[in-house]
Amino acid sequence: MNETRKVTALYFSPTGGTRAYVTEIARAMGDQAEEWDLTRPEVRRQSRRFGPDEVVVLGVPVAAGEFIAPHTFSAKVGAGRPDEADRETARKLGRAARSMAYDATADKLEHALAQPRQPQLYL
Repeated sequence: MNETRKVTALYFSPTGGTRAYVTEIARAMGDQAEEWDLTRPEVRRQSRRFGPDEVVVLGVPVAAGEFIAPHTFSAKVGAGRPDEADRETARKLGRAARSMAYDATADKLEHALAQPRQPQLYL
């Protein structure tokens, strides 16, 4: 993987859990990752355009998701998470996504876009 792409971690994370996962994934995809914290109103008011050579890792809180993080309304739900095992899972996802992004050729991308389906990534 000789190519370097700009990676941006873009997230809304009231408790910091989503931020932890998104930044781990983004950092695993590139040596340097820019962060955009949409939790902050002043950041949400800013405008940002992404180019064709950029990768954006987007994260928002979800219920019953794959990753576990502290819950906004209860400190008991997801307390102590993400832990190191969770962070390693996020890094593994980032490395796999980086491989897929860098190894994609125009033919593979065109074929993937022509075949609508749910994204799948097995860890």
